[in-house]
Amino acid sequence: MRPVAYPYPVLPASVLKDPEWFLTCGDELTPLRDGIDAWDAELPLALHAPLDGWPAFDDVFEACGLNEALQHAFLAVLVETGPSPITGNRFTAFRQPLRAIDRDAGITVNLDSSLLIEKVTLHLLITVDSCTVPGFELRAGSVLFRHAFSFPLEGSFANFPVRPVSFAEQKLNPGFWQVDVGLISDLDQSLLGTLLVYLNSDHADVIERLNSGKDRALECLFQADIVATVLQVILGDDSLDPKSGQIYAEGSIGEVAAGWLAGLREDAGAVLTVPMLREEMLSRPGVFRARCQAFALMEVVS
Repeated sequence: MRPVAYPYPVLPASVLKDPEWFLTCGDELTPLRDGIDAWDAELPLALHAPLDGWPAFDDVFEACGLNEALQHAFLAVLVETGPSPITGNRFTAFRQPLRAIDRDAGITVNLDSSLLIEKVTLHLLITVDSCTVPGFELRAGSVLFRHAFSFPLEGSFANFPVRPVSFAEQKLNPGFWQVDVGLISDLDQSLLGTLLVYLNSDHADVIERLNSGKDRALECLFQADIVATVLQVILGDDSLDPKSGQIYAEGSIGEVAAGWLAGLREDAGAVLTVPMLREEMLSRPGVFRARCQAFALMEVVS
């Protein structure tokens, strides 16, 4: 009898590159990191992932010694939604035999918005039914490849995509997360198109604690780092010049930054002006980041 063994052979992530997810509207494709401004809670959410960057499945399975598994393989999209896996919804939104997938066309997934809560995580999976490969018996549901991408639907702090990635595989510094602020040329530009937070999937326990809603100290540090990083970029660019009381476009980086700045000034008794905060950020960065932590702590507790 062949052994039923774990770990079992899988497909290398270095060969199957991380796909990018798009929001679809007719023939128009909008990267999810550019926002979901057109989303309507009463309408389906159509998402698309091109797979033309993937090599032929026959070649990949042959190179990994998994030829016999290809005819039993499926491509699936598992959706998790809600503040945590325990309190949210979890369902399979797409599943087709891998041989039936047209890599050039990619896949399109239609989600029922009534099932979605607060945050969505898309798990793109290649799984197999029970089958035998040299040296192993693979159980039904064995995962040969997994890619996860998360994005929020609403929330004062979380209106931006959050993407779990292996920092070790991507050769990033081995921190818990990384806040990526894109080029800001106008404070009216979309927050969702400007900000992306990478969570280090090598620290699954940290991601679990952030999703649990129970570790307020970690949530505070996470949110404070986002606030401080974004404001440092904005306040460090004289051409942006945020002003107190200025009205910015809904869902823009300016709207959120203005709210954060107002919160920092209010926490200081409305004594600090924006120029004073900029000076503090430059000359006393530790004090500035501590102020961001105090502001984030109020948001988490409330």
